[in-house]
Amino acid sequence: MKAIIFTHEYPPFLGGAGSVARNIFGQRCCLNKSGIDLFVFHAKYSEEVIQEGEAIYARSFLGDLYSVVKFIFCLFRYDIIIANDKRYHKLGAFLNLFGMSNKVIYFMHGQELESIKSSLFRVVYKRALRSAKNVVFVSEFLRRKIGDELGRDYRSSVLRNTSKFESFVTTPLSSPIRSKSLLTVSRLVPQKGLLRMVDLYIELVKFYPELEWHIVGDGPLFSQIKDATAGLNVTMHGALHGESLAALYQHCSVNWLLSEYEESFGLTFLESASFGVPSIAYSGDGAEEVLRRCRGLVLDSNSPNKHIVNSIAFFLENMPVPALVVEGASFYSSAAMVSEFVKAVGDE
Repeated sequence: MKAIIFTHEYPPFLGGAGSVARNIFGQRCCLNKSGIDLFVFHAKYSEEVIQEGEAIYARSFLGDLYSVVKFIFCLFRYDIIIANDKRYHKLGAFLNLFGMSNKVIYFMHGQELESIKSSLFRVVYKRALRSAKNVVFVSEFLRRKIGDELGRDYRSSVLRNTSKFESFVTTPLSSPIRSKSLLTVSRLVPQKGLLRMVDLYIELVKFYPELEWHIVGDGPLFSQIKDATAGLNVTMHGALHGESLAALYQHCSVNWLLSEYEESFGLTFLESASFGVPSIAYSGDGAEEVLRRCRGLVLDSNSPNKHIVNSIAFFLENMPVPALVVEGASFYSSAAMVSEFVKAVGDE
């Protein structure tokens, strides 16, 4: 079987779509043993887009004629076409009007349906999803959420992402001996709940004067957070990747992000759990699935700050054993991802 992933974000930059494509493609040797020859088609985004932090989908999906021609060409040359992000979802939905998308599998990462403003194209898109070979979601939460809108008359499955830090992890500690320190890995935008987190951290410091907070990421709130935490034990790292980020995961005791978004999947929480580091987040979305499996703390976003501070303080005093956190993260292994991918692209 020949399969190809069409993805605009590759390598990963802003969201989970590029990460899913990278992690699947990274297992192509294992997939070959299962009879799947996997290829990736992607469009490199410019350095200007990276520096300005603009959405990678800013260009019209028809702007790159070669991508359109390549997509259509592959419908005749490949057994499976995977539309990994919104750009290629639109193209697949358009081609479905002409009966040309029976080989297409749509990977859903969270905002695809919500981002379509045209009521007419929304109908076209939903019809394409119902008639697709498969619709693959990154979490059970997302499958339930979108499934309520699509109904039951379509094929679906779940493909959970894996941590890119699997190879970094050694035998976990038997007891939590790290110093108390917080870590946040996120785009620094208001919707990620960071301003409330600043207020909560200031209250937590009253309990733990030496409590560190390491913030990884860039965005419009960078300067505001830096000014608001001046004089406190807060380090703004900017964007980090690879071994530098792995070192922070190993250094910190808790990963927290109180996002106001409905997160489709808690990838950063899974990454920290790979190092035996538990996480703190709100309930009610895809991140909760990872937290509960990996011994994290799940909070109610409607709780007052005082209650949340007390809950976090209690959690810091009663940390789960790192080995158990890593055990939970092992559910999202590369081997499990390969198995789910093989099922997703196979026949019913």
